Amino acid sequence: MPRKQPPTKTERAKPQIRKVTPREAAILKRIDSRIDRKAKQSWTWLARGCGLSDNMGSQWSSGNSFPPERHLHTIAQMLGVDMGWLLTGDERSEATQAQTHTEAAMLAVLRELPPDMQRMLLAQAEAARDSAKKN
Repeated sequence: MPRKQPPTKTERAKPQIRKVTPREAAILKRIDSRIDRKAKQSWTWLARGCGLSDNMGSQWSSGNSFPPERHLHTIAQMLGVDMGWLLTGDERSEATQAQTHTEAAMLAVLRELPPDMQRMLLAQAEAARDSAKKN
């Protein structure tokens, strides 16, 4: 039986590429939904905040790589989101804080909007509140 040849230097140098899992893809999608590009946030900004290279941010944004688990807490903090939401998308703990059905419905709609629209609606709600105080 012929002996198997050891791998060549080139073969050994090839990085092991794996696709992200469905769970990881969902987390990447949640991260992307919270990146506020108007505030100069980006995947590169996140990678730098974790002490990693700009290239890692590009790999994350393309779905070719996933942030190391040890950096997910930092990413959640940078984006101002709950770690539980980042990992699961579960917002039940926050939803229970709404006091009325209307508050819960408004919160659900607000969370579906991009950050710039959230800020716009907040400004409108604050203006409505100020107007109501005057009357």
